[in-house]
Amino acid sequence: MAEKRVNQERRYLSYLLRLWQENNGEPSLWRASLETPQSHMRQGFASLADLVAFLENETGASSPRLERRDKDGRQPPAMPE
Repeated sequence: MAEKRVNQERRYLSYLLRLWQENNGEPSLWRASLETPQSHMRQGFASLADLVAFLENETGASSPRLERRDKDGRQPPAMPE
């Protein structure tokens, strides 16, 4: 019951998001970190997928898949899950 109360009270989350690219001779990888302004705690993520998974866990929700388009407006081939 305490967990349910905590989830009901968490209606607002705030983070400072940092994104950067790493290129080690291979295709560029995006890295991320989130910092909680109140506590200055920072958490790093090796990929954007890890960042999204963390946020989904924090909010108790999953996000719908975004429809991606290439620069010409065409939908690229589906990526394997």
